[in-house]
Amino acid sequence: PPDSMGHSLLFLWGPEAQWNFTRWCQLGGLWSFIALHGAFGLIGFCLR
Repeated sequence: PPDSMGHSLLFLWGPEAQWNFTRWCQLGGLWSFIALHGAFGLIGFCLR
């Protein structure tokens, strides 16, 4: 979708989760957080 950066899969404050951490986890937000955290960690480790 064109407004994908505003959705709750990436951010807790998106329209679907509305700052509700439990709802954000039910939407699958924790998986994208873990994946992005791992990807940035891998990039940082490779660039060290």
